[in-house]
Amino acid sequence: MHWLRKKLMRKFIVEMVVLGSAAALGVWQYPEYALYIVGGLALMTMVVFWRQVSHPLNKILWQFKALLTGKAYNRLYTEKIDEVGILAHFFNET
Repeated sequence: MHWLRKKLMRKFIVEMVVLGSAAALGVWQYPEYALYIVGGLALMTMVVFWRQVSHPLNKILWQFKALLTGKAYNRLYTEKIDEVGILAHFFNET
């Protein structure tokens, strides 16, 4: 699980650097809108993080909970080939 956390953090840091540099450029050109620019980019970062990381992991977690408690569970369908896709693939083999 440690390798998954490291890769996700690297991905998150790269996105933050890209969005941070965009925010710095926007603040430099339009200083009167600095709060709106930074707030908007922070909101976009949170949405991207939720869509790419948190939401798929949450779906896998719910199905694992159902499996472990003996309830009916569904197969996980994903086209991802990263760590989330690997988790879903091995979950479907059970």
